[in-house]
Amino acid sequence: MGRDSPVGNDLFDTILTPADTPDPAKAALRLLQTPANVPVGTSMSKYVRPGAWTAFLDMITKCFEAMIARRDDPNSQSKGIPIFVHTYNCPQPRNASAGPGIGPWLCRAYTTYQIPSSDWLPLTTYLINQWPQASRIRTSAPCTLSGASIPRPRTQQEH
Repeated sequence: MGRDSPVGNDLFDTILTPADTPDPAKAALRLLQTPANVPVGTSMSKYVRPGAWTAFLDMITKCFEAMIARRDDPNSQSKGIPIFVHTYNCPQPRNASAGPGIGPWLCRAYTTYQIPSSDWLPLTTYLINQWPQASRIRTSAPCTLSGASIPRPRTQQEH
């Protein structure tokens, strides 16, 4: 989202925001329910704060609208050119880093919010698929669980 974003750079920032964050802008977009507020049910939506999801979609829509306005500015050489956005096929929430001192992201957040590891991949899939379904963003294919597996988290002794 860049420097104007109240959260940071993407959907993961809304997932990683801790429940006790003092920043009101970040708190409004905190996506995950605290364990005490997770209702009983089987839908992955039970882990998501509905108001925060709406706020996130509003924020990301405004970011895209600003990008489109810049593209279509009368002085732009890119007026009307399609915008292609990279989205993840299906992120794998697991205890693995993306490099020295980078990550793991989802594993840490899901553990903090006490989400059972058996729900990590279904929740991630749910979130990734909800974004284009709830917005005007078109994607080529939804994230699916077919053929995907999630390894068990490693213990401290295995690190």
